[in-house]
Amino acid sequence: MMSQIKDFLCILCGMVLFFACTADASELFVNAMSDWKIVLPSTPDPTEKYAAVELQTAIEKMSGVSLPVIKGGNFQGSNLIVLGTPQSNPAIKEKLAELKLSGTTQQEIAIYTIDGNLYLAGNSSRAVLYSVYAFL
Repeated sequence: MMSQIKDFLCILCGMVLFFACTADASELFVNAMSDWKIVLPSTPDPTEKYAAVELQTAIEKMSGVSLPVIKGGNFQGSNLIVLGTPQSNPAIKEKLAELKLSGTTQQEIAIYTIDGNLYLAGNSSRAVLYSVYAFL
């Protein structure tokens, strides 16, 4: 029972956080449907892949929709959840100033909506995973 309450509260907090962060973007899911995609770098490392799976799984549990995970880094358009680091993903590097990642050795995360896309980024692959968890 306690586990179910904890799961419900986590899902609820994730939904509230998502809609607060994406006020200028379209809804992530409606009636178990979505046109959003998770975008990984062309050659993601294992931690970035894991971050994408964690995000995909959590959103599927919340909504019933499994967002596709695509590789390639620099996609055009909107409704993309872009994961990666400035070193691994050209789309992250392109938005570096807006994401406010300083490039220090400390673990930094960035969670921003820019041009209709959601960026979950970090200065290391571990920080990318942390950005996913912070978002959720």
